[in-house]
Amino acid sequence: MQTSPQKPCGFFLPKLVPSLIIVLTYEVPRRSHMSTVKNLSRQNFTRHETWAEQAKDWISYVARSSYLLQQGDYVADIAYFYGEEAVLFNTAPPAEIPRGYGYGYDFVSADAILTQMSVVDGSFMTLSGMSYRVLYLGGTSERMTLPVLRKLQKMVAAGGVVLGAKPVETLRLTDNELDFNRITDAMWGSDDSRDSAVRKFGEGYVFTGTEVDMALNKLHVPKDFDYTGGDRSTQLLFNHRKLLNTHIYFVSNRSDRPESLDASFRVRGKAPQLWYADDSRIEEASFQMANGKTVVPLDLGSFESIFVVFRENTTERSYRAGEAEGSLVASLDEDWQLSFTPKAGAPIKLEPVSLGSWSEQKNQALKYFSGTASYIREIDVPNS
Repeated sequence: MQTSPQKPCGFFLPKLVPSLIIVLTYEVPRRSHMSTVKNLSRQNFTRHETWAEQAKDWISYVARSSYLLQQGDYVADIAYFYGEEAVLFNTAPPAEIPRGYGYGYDFVSADAILTQMSVVDGSFMTLSGMSYRVLYLGGTSERMTLPVLRKLQKMVAAGGVVLGAKPVETLRLTDNELDFNRITDAMWGSDDSRDSAVRKFGEGYVFTGTEVDMALNKLHVPKDFDYTGGDRSTQLLFNHRKLLNTHIYFVSNRSDRPESLDASFRVRGKAPQLWYADDSRIEEASFQMANGKTVVPLDLGSFESIFVVFRENTTERSYRAGEAEGSLVASLDEDWQLSFTPKAGAPIKLEPVSLGSWSEQKNQALKYFSGTASYIREIDVPNS
């Protein structure tokens, strides 16, 4: 049983996926006939699915999230070159860039390096407006063509920063090996040591044997996103986009339990708001600004996702949002009557049940029933 309808979106949307697309849906023209078409590898998407009548809220959540994550430009500090030997199939975080680093990354191809990238003020810029602080040589990039190596040489000489091992050979028989070795020796040194080293080349630097976060720390680039609280199993994913002067962060709790923690964003001078894509609520958030960052306390439910949006300028260094007050009227965990869809093979009569997965119920008829039901219960609400 899915613990939250936000679970799959919170997994894919932070992974460079700006929107979710319904690839295939089956035509079911008559309501009186249930579809027998089954998709063995993916989720069926027809109006006869058990959850179809309740799907509007989830689809609205997906639509709002996808819309926001297509606004402005993606913010990334790391351009990850995956090599020239194969196309990119897997967009999961590379092993060299663990999810907990707190820096955004983007994949770049040889064509992007050759035709789209240049160095401006120490950052790698693309013709589309993307900006990266470092270029990481990962994947199969230890073997590269001479044109790509020459472009790296040109960009580092202009002030770019490259991280990665020294390329060992060219991929093409037509490349001049003497030129290849001359350039790699000039940029990485004549020895083949993989020890940690930083080498000045022109106006830029070449890092060897250095972790990405350590290199960015040496370059005085703070984490774009970080958090304190929780424990070692706590995991939050994020996606950062910038639209003019507005910063949009998508934050996802990847735990099956609630988390209360302090999230740190590389933004200053702007008041944060909490945007809820599930019901379109917008709330002012508490915050504390220090050291060029804004710290926002977040209370996230199991697999919950939230947008933290920085729009309005502020001169305040801290702010505490008001908290809603309430009192317990009744516990709704137990004593629910179930009303089932007629002629669907549902149990005829049931004793009151507690909330929870049907698969965990003792009643066998309910435990193995696949369909929909309405929960009914009356409670007394005092006047004040």
